[in-house]
Amino acid sequence: MATYSFLTRCLRKPTAVFRTSHDACLSHRLFCYAGLISQSSPGVFVLWPMFMRVLNKLGAIVQTKMSSLGAQMLLLPTLGDERIWTKSGRWNDAGQLFKLYDRNGKQYCLQPTHEEEITSLVGSLELSYKDLPLLLYQISNKFRDELRPRYGLIRCREFIMKDMYSFDKCPNSALDTYHSVSDAYSELLSDLRLPYHKVLACAGPIGGHLSHEYHIPSSVGEDILCICQRCGKGYNAELEDGAERIVCTDSSCSHEFQKIRGSEVGHCFLLGRRYSSCFDANYHGLDGKQTLEMGCYGLGLTRLVAVGVEYLSAAAFPDLPNEQISEIRWPQGLAPYRGCVVLQKDGASSCLPCPRVRRMAFGASAFA
Repeated sequence: MATYSFLTRCLRKPTAVFRTSHDACLSHRLFCYAGLISQSSPGVFVLWPMFMRVLNKLGAIVQTKMSSLGAQMLLLPTLGDERIWTKSGRWNDAGQLFKLYDRNGKQYCLQPTHEEEITSLVGSLELSYKDLPLLLYQISNKFRDELRPRYGLIRCREFIMKDMYSFDKCPNSALDTYHSVSDAYSELLSDLRLPYHKVLACAGPIGGHLSHEYHIPSSVGEDILCICQRCGKGYNAELEDGAERIVCTDSSCSHEFQKIRGSEVGHCFLLGRRYSSCFDANYHGLDGKQTLEMGCYGLGLTRLVAVGVEYLSAAAFPDLPNEQISEIRWPQGLAPYRGCVVLQKDGASSCLPCPRVRRMAFGASAFA
């Protein structure tokens, strides 16, 4: 039997958006005008029911991809104990942490990532080499004390992210997992019909010895990417350290790089033993107790929706300035509804008989 959804009674009227320097981007204006989101405070937003349909669809796609890798879903606490963040050395190094005290004077943070939490958890387990690889992920709200939130959901203080953590028995196995997750990210972005660039990147305060970012081309992108126009390989310009590369380093290519702007939507890190050695995260192997090799993988869901709409809506109307674009173009499969039945007033000359409308609705189950 066909099923179909009804529109929420919480539909909001379109909201006028006044262009300012911090939110002057197309996706933010379209979302606010359509009543899909509203601002609670700088960098903090209410996501209305129609937008939640979009996020739920994206979340389902992500879960399918992660399940295909053998990953298992869990939920880690938002509050992070100062003790474990100090143990990893990131309590003072991670400058964008929201920090707070409880009534007993114990200090916590609102965790933007969960390397400490998950490694401490896995370190408490008695793992065998037969249990590996172990992949654990969550989809949850994250917090970052942005100095200057801007561009709506693209750079905000509270956001929804998928973060996954992998545990392997040796560096080669960890690298295989890294490539498998990287390929899954590439497949996901291709399924959404979004152009993207996978580039070498700096590991930053998270650490590790290999890191790739996934970027969607964007006029409001805050990263400069150096992309080979022949083979598509590239790197984030922050890796240059004053030594700019002119041509592709691939010996079979050697074509010139082009610099473009991009918005990061995903990031993969090969961490090695950066955290597992801190928290005694080990496994029992044939040669005794061994330290686990780790990787971590982030994908910003709210940002991915915003950046995708930013790109696709502008690309659909190339002859119009952003200020004149009023229609949203969604990534493939993420539109809140594929179709709808609109009721007319009784007696309207063009209205259809009720039985016919019912037959049409029941025959349009794919629209929901």
